This record gives sequence, structure tokens and C-alpha cells, in this order.
Amino acid sequence: MWCGDRKLAAQLVDPTRPGDFNQALMELGATVCTSLNPSCSSCPASGHCRALSIFRHDSLVLVTDFPLKGVRVKQRQDFSAVCVVELLGGQRTSEGSQIDSREVLGGLEKLEGRQTNNRFLLVKRPDDGLLAGLWEFPSVLLDGEADLATRREVIDHFLKNNFGLDTKQTCNIAFRKNVGEFVHIFSHIRLKIYVELLVLHLKGGGNHLSGIQDKETMTWKYVDGEALSSMGLTSSVRKVVLILHLKFP
Repeated sequence: MWCGDRKLAAQLVDPTRPGDFNQALMELGATVCTSLNPSCSSCPASGHCRALSIFRHDSLVLVTDFPLKGVRVKQRQDFSAVCVVELLGGQRTSEGSQIDSREVLGGLEKLEGRQTNNRFLLVKRPDDGLLAGLWEFPSVLLDGEADLATRREVIDHFLKNNFGLDTKQTCNIAFRKNVGEFVHIFSHIRLKIYVELLVLHLKGGGNHLSGIQDKETMTWKYVDGEALSSMGLTSSVRKVVLILHLKFP
């Protein structure tokens, strides 16, 4: 620990070769001022060491007690259900008609240069807090570990209330499949993410959501695969896209 101020720093560091000073400090820490057994008696900087000064006034405080270590925050365990909502373009032959698994992720085909009218629903995160302002697929934080039926119930409620996507009234399910799960680590959160693909056909044709967007609470839009690849997405969303590509190559 060093006693001093900006004036002392200016005296010690050569402005034209500051790297020499930095290298010297690293060598000093590796050979003399080691974390477990510092050799204070042979240290050329002992006259400026605050830790040694405190020890000389109070022998109960050791030089190795410094620098003080911060309290490590215990990592929180969270669970999230992510639903990749793909809106089909064009008319289906009949209500409730299903599609083959080879047809899903048509919106991502633009990444490979193929044309499609399919779109993906994206939600913008709040402008403050974790991952502020980035785009992601619709997701809901869960109270804990949850089975598929519970996750679907929560997601269906979220989609109905926020986007008017009601599988009994405004749209038909063309394809639905649990894709997988993975763990995403933040500095203070261990987030387990369950991923599901939900392909919808809006009743009446088209692929435009008719719900009114409340800009005060949530911002959302639907994009094709080409736009998706160029947007500011979180790393966890990119993991979701990778899982989808692996599941439906």
C-alpha cells in the first residue's frame, strides 16, 4: 500500500516510459512484496508503504492483511423461460394446420440468402438495469425450476397479455417444440434458460401483430432473419439462435 498523491506519482513515473515503472512494480510484487511472505526489510519502497506503517503502530494488523478484500456476493440462481415466436407469412390451407419440422425457422433462412416472409418477435429490454436497451426473444422469469406445462402456461399468459397472441382466438399454433436449456452466467446471477420454439399463424393471414404497443412499459417489433443478424443482441440470445440452428439444421 502506497502513501502519496498525484505529485508523488508524477515524480515516480517517467511520462515518456511509464511501462518501465509498471514493470518494476510487477517485479517487486513477484520477488519482494509477495502476498504471503513479503520481505519488508529488503524492500526499496518500504519507506512509502502504508501497510508497513500501520503494522509498526499496531502489531495486531499484519502487512499481509492488505489490500482489504471485498465481501464476495453469493451468486443468485434464477430461472427463465424463453419463447422464440416465429410468425408465418402467407395463408395456411386451414385453421390449425400443422407444418413439418423442416419448415420451421423460415425467418432465419435470410441469413443464408433465401427469401421468406416469416418474422420473429423481439422485445427490447428496459433502458436501465441488466443488459439495458438490448433486444431479446420474449422471456419470463420463473419462480424456480418448472416443468414444460408450467412454462408454457406462463409464456402463453405473457404473449396474450402483452401482444394479443391468443392461441384460441387470434392465432393458430403451426409448430411448437421444447428446444433445450442452458446456463448463462452473469457476475452475480446464474441464470438457467429454458428455450422453446413457437411457430404461429395469425388468423386472417399476414404476419403483423395487431396489438397496441405500450411504449411506457414495453417496446417490441418483429424482424426477419436478415435484420436479426445485424441487431444488438445479448450473448444469451445468440446462444438461443445457435441452439435453434443445431436443432433444425
